[in-house]
Amino acid sequence: MKILTSICILLLLAASSVAYAQARFDSMGRPCIDASVQGDNTNKSHIQQDCDVNISRTVQAGQSNEAATQQHGQVNDSMTYQRGLDTPLRR
Repeated sequence: MKILTSICILLLLAASSVAYAQARFDSMGRPCIDASVQGDNTNKSHIQQDCDVNISRTVQAGQSNEAATQQHGQVNDSMTYQRGLDTPLRR
């Protein structure tokens, strides 16, 4: 049973590495696009993009909002909209 479990774990690791490599290959030459909408009391957004074309949009509405974006490419476009609230958000 331990051998079967070990084999399954190794197969899953191998499959995940192949899937990661394929996803990286598929995105070459395509723009990186990130869009985020956050509506909690505390909102944090940290985005890092490293493509030829990078596009990022972040909208935050809460008592405490924090956003940081790093883009490295030929075309970089980032916009963040933050709205502070005086009263706590209800759920």
